[in-house]
Amino acid sequence: MIALSGVRNSWLMFARNWLFERLASSAASLARRSSSSARLRAVMSSTVPS
Repeated sequence: MIALSGVRNSWLMFARNWLFERLASSAASLARRSSSSARLRAVMSSTVPS
């Protein structure tokens, strides 16, 4: 039973790390899109004649 517990703990640790990696990747992607969108708005607003 101890061996199965170790396998289960390893699997749970792997799954948790994978989930954290996915969340970090999604957050980084969202930040990049938000940043590029803000930059594009800034450029567009500075080139529009008043």
